[in-house]
Amino acid sequence: MTGADGRTRILAAARRLFPERGYEGTTMRAIAAAAGVDVALIGHHFGAKRALWEIATTLPVDPADLAARLDGVGAAQAGRAVIGILAEVWLGPEGPALTARLRGLLETPEGLAGFRRVLDDVFWDRIAAELAATGYPDAALRVELAQATVFGAFIGRMLLDGPALSMLDAAGMVDCIGPVVQWHLTGRPIRDADLPAAGTPADPGQERLF
Repeated sequence: MTGADGRTRILAAARRLFPERGYEGTTMRAIAAAAGVDVALIGHHFGAKRALWEIATTLPVDPADLAARLDGVGAAQAGRAVIGILAEVWLGPEGPALTARLRGLLETPEGLAGFRRVLDDVFWDRIAAELAATGYPDAALRVELAQATVFGAFIGRMLLDGPALSMLDAAGMVDCIGPVVQWHLTGRPIRDADLPAAGTPADPGQERLF
């Protein structure tokens, strides 16, 4: 077996085990056993486990490319658009790497905060700005409710292996979850205190909560 073959096998094993077991639950010995190599070879090619995790879970997706796909998508269509983009990535070839990275990030508060910042840059900041410009004074709350829905849905689908959720393909995720996300963004009832300033018409889809 050549050095390149060993590296390829280690990387393939890491990409399979990290999504299944998470960062802490995946040992160097388990990766070596799955790859059929001596554990010392991992250190030779990758150094520490963290370095191997970074390489194995790096997404071949440019966040800027994902953000560009929201160009021209207004607030009224953002819910389905966000779910569609994320489902396409998560259920595609990049999905295992994304799942592995999320598992690892969930184990550290600072890592999860960094993941959220990426999603804010790609999706949520621009959606919140558009909502605010449209006349929604509670844009931040709407976006955070939408975020929670998206996060929970994909945690259930990709990490908790919910049997029913796991049957949904990308189109199914859009159909089932997109309308709920959209409701939080533009259809959720608002309180009197959240009504637009005098002279600014409220969105006709809004209803008073109190």
